[in-house]
Amino acid sequence: MWADRTRSAPFGDTTFRTHRVRRASKRVTPSTFLFFFRKKSISFVPLTVSGLIFVVDSNDRERVNEAREELMRMLAEDELRDAVLLVFANKQDLPNAMNAAEITDKLGLHSLRHRNWYIQATCATSGDGLYEGLDWLANQLKNKK
Repeated sequence: MWADRTRSAPFGDTTFRTHRVRRASKRVTPSTFLFFFRKKSISFVPLTVSGLIFVVDSNDRERVNEAREELMRMLAEDELRDAVLLVFANKQDLPNAMNAAEITDKLGLHSLRHRNWYIQATCATSGDGLYEGLDWLANQLKNKK
């Protein structure tokens, strides 16, 4: 059975809605943003995507290459060709976490020459960096209109 839990969080003029179905999450907001996260077993294919938030566990050095491969697979999809990319380098509060520069290198973000992207160091438990990243994304999408 599919479990659906919905939460809403206002941010400026936009309300972020999170729908969690089993272990996959789909983040949708009305007309302004459409984000999706994908696990290997389940994928959501959106009709249009303006911005993508990719969250990386900065403390997981063993799986950062897997994260890079998944990011590159996602960015190769037609639905994401015009999407701006925000990378949250999460778990910066942990002592062995890779910093944003190291994550940039490991994910190969500099190779994305024809895509507007930004990386933000974050700590989801404290909220550090989240608003800064979302502000960047909101400004990018506002300027695209």
